[in-house]
Amino acid sequence: MEIHLPSPKGRGAEGEGGIVGKFKPFTKPDTREKFLVECKESAAQQYVLQFASGPAAEDEDRHAAKLLAVMLGDDSGSRLYWELVDPGLAEQATLNHAEYQRAGMMATFMSCDPERIEDNLQILRDIYRRAESDGVTEEELAQAKSKVRSHLVSRKRASFAAVCSPSAAIGSIAAKYRPLESEMKTFAEVGLNEVNAVLAKIPPHSFAPP
Repeated sequence: MEIHLPSPKGRGAEGEGGIVGKFKPFTKPDTREKFLVECKESAAQQYVLQFASGPAAEDEDRHAAKLLAVMLGDDSGSRLYWELVDPGLAEQATLNHAEYQRAGMMATFMSCDPERIEDNLQILRDIYRRAESDGVTEEELAQAKSKVRSHLVSRKRASFAAVCSPSAAIGSIAAKYRPLESEMKTFAEVGLNEVNAVLAKIPPHSFAPP
């Protein structure tokens, strides 16, 4: 497999992109369940970080997964924000999709006062299970697309790397560079059917800590 990047002024060994390296394909890594607790006496809050499997950089449903993460767990205007952060129950509660070569993950993060942790975890689980059972709305999807589009347009390629991960910023690992405009078009074309397919493939309850 080959990785292509845009060469200066479009001059490259392969049209607009030059071949920068080759690597041997490898199998998708196995996932294992593991629970860890670490105590730090100086910490004033309790922190929760949960990783679950998600679409990899070369998976076709990575755009839908990213939009789903924005709808459920963006740091403003998402379901986690309105139910946990806005009312002051948690200082931070987010869900992010990260994509890598042959691997991806959905990462939930929450920080809050220790005495709130059990109640907040239950709220988080309920949010994810409602999304799993009821799906998301056209309005939420439109808002998520607008957020992603604003990031891509306002910060150009630098923001694209931040929003979609480094691998996606160079056209993932699909062996060919994908222009920013192409990625924006793909995000714009994602519909509720694609998001629901992701909900069925990686049910949100798997994003929540046990």
